[in-house]
Amino acid sequence: MFGFDLSKLSKLLNSPEVRKILSWLQGKLDRITDALAALERMLAYEHGLPVRDVPPHDPRRLPFVYRAEDTSGVRLNVAAALGKPATRGEIMNYGDTKALLVFIRADGQAEEQIEYLLPSGTTLSPSWFYDALEIRDAGEGPVSVQVLAQ
Repeated sequence: MFGFDLSKLSKLLNSPEVRKILSWLQGKLDRITDALAALERMLAYEHGLPVRDVPPHDPRRLPFVYRAEDTSGVRLNVAAALGKPATRGEIMNYGDTKALLVFIRADGQAEEQIEYLLPSGTTLSPSWFYDALEIRDAGEGPVSVQVLAQ
């Protein structure tokens, strides 16, 4: 009936033109695979990497919301309020003075702290997790800050 001459097909597949095309396709496929892996990493960072020691954000739980008005200092135990460290959220300084934010991560007995000066009228969206947050005045007077943490 119908027959294929496999010797001609073998010669065709081993020809330099076909090898060049296959090599080009392989390079294109590698670049597409790399781009997809980069996109996957970006989305994982944006929406939270699964880390064993930090519970992921659960959108079914309500966020922790706190409003500190005209205060010189307050410490918020966010981990106790949420039942886990905060992994995302926003902190807004709606007052007229700078606020000094101290992010605290309690790891067993040791505490790690990082300070951040938040100018008035600005918002910060932390990309790290923290257990507690201290809001202090930065020497300009009482601060007014709103915290939303998830």
